[in-house]
Amino acid sequence: MNTVIHHGRIFCVCAAIAVFCDHATAYAEPPATLLWPEGAPESATAHDDETVENRAQDQNSLGLNRSISQVSTPTVSVHLPPEEKATGAAMIICPGGAFSRVVIDKEGHDVARWLNQIGVAGIVLKYRTNPPATRTDSVADARRAIRWTRRHAVEFRIKPDRIGFMGFSAGGNIAIIASTEKHRTIPLRLIPRSASAPDPTSWR
Repeated sequence: MNTVIHHGRIFCVCAAIAVFCDHATAYAEPPATLLWPEGAPESATAHDDETVENRAQDQNSLGLNRSISQVSTPTVSVHLPPEEKATGAAMIICPGGAFSRVVIDKEGHDVARWLNQIGVAGIVLKYRTNPPATRTDSVADARRAIRWTRRHAVEFRIKPDRIGFMGFSAGGNIAIIASTEKHRTIPLRLIPRSASAPDPTSWR
């Protein structure tokens, strides 16, 4: 496992292998919020062709282990811990899937539920996949998710300086690039660029 740590406002944990969260509590997942309400920039036209496969192996206590492909409309789903446990920390979770799909339960919602048990908010990112999008689009979604989380920090009782970013497999690659590569110019649509400016990083 490689870990990238920003000595400031955001850190990133990137897992090279899948980690199974057996202790996830069974409860309904929160609603998905559009990451780009006005349409994602530099992307293929959004469509309704997303394919969801609920795989038979490694299902969670809700009977789910979904793999979503053909994603063109990225979203975030916010899992909040019980108020009495909340620490103010949050983790954005970028599931794996070889850039062609998003393993949304095992490497997304299940992880968020486990984080809730230790008082950390879990924000699951469903990013654009190839096809129809590109890896650059996936990274743009990751950066957008950081900005979106900071913008809504007060609403979710999250401390803006305690936001982490973790990813599995392809999601780990996206997390590294989003956190360390020089930012490209993309429309921010009311969310300040400074909200996702990376601090100096170190490898561990």
